[in-house]
Amino acid sequence: MGMKVSGAVCLAIGLLATPSAGAQGPARLKIQTPDVVLADPGETIDLEIEVAPVEAIPDNALVRIKGLPPRIALNAGYLVSPGTWAVPISAIKALKATVPDDLTVRAEITFLLADVDGRIHAEKQSRLIVARTGGGAPLQMAQVATIAIPSLAVPLVPVKPVTGLIKARDVSSKGQPEAVHSLPALQPSSQLQLPADVRLELEQILAEGDQALIGGDVDFARRIYRLVTERGLGLAAIKMAETFDPAERARLKIKDADESEAIAKAWYRRAADLGERRALDRLKKLETR
Repeated sequence: MGMKVSGAVCLAIGLLATPSAGAQGPARLKIQTPDVVLADPGETIDLEIEVAPVEAIPDNALVRIKGLPPRIALNAGYLVSPGTWAVPISAIKALKATVPDDLTVRAEITFLLADVDGRIHAEKQSRLIVARTGGGAPLQMAQVATIAIPSLAVPLVPVKPVTGLIKARDVSSKGQPEAVHSLPALQPSSQLQLPADVRLELEQILAEGDQALIGGDVDFARRIYRLVTERGLGLAAIKMAETFDPAERARLKIKDADESEAIAKAWYRRAADLGERRALDRLKKLETR
């Protein structure tokens, strides 16, 4: 099975790392990996790793991966010690990890760019979650659709359960730049039915996003909410919408610059698509403001 975590899963966000004392030149190296990787037991997943700028990578450099659960095996590189792998730069583009059928785990993984002398030039951490989320069921995994939202907040047309580009247009916004925001697209079916055990796992993962939000890490919380929405839990879409909804942001004490009624409406509609009736009430409140 391919990496569902991606699909939508996974949005890769880079973290600028402080170079080691021995690093030369003005270019600073960085490692880009997904902040959150969500997989089901038995999956073979893509570990999306990028190192940039390419011209600044030291000769014979490699990526060290620390904290990987010992029973998870990679398709390239070699095992340094239990849970620690060394992977050549040439192999990171096609790097895959195989998860055992009976493994469920949560782990913090550290990706290090090191040279042959052992100096660390860049570092990035990711959160690995292996749980039984029903990711293999055809109606529970979502694909990715993109909604381009004009810089002026205008009502979005209902999101259709198809992939591709869906745009909200307003004749008054001619010449205005468009901000792009992507939502998981539903499979063309009436509603997604989640087994009780799958719903429980997803709710537990959702709680990790809630804790991140309480701690002020809005970006991490949104990544969790997106991943869980992709698995078919409408409550996650409501929570995502709340991080953009002006009224809910005040309650949640969110102070970033991402307030957007248009994006909130799109996520509330997705929650409604997934069977969350209260999302319709939230939409009505936004429409009447």
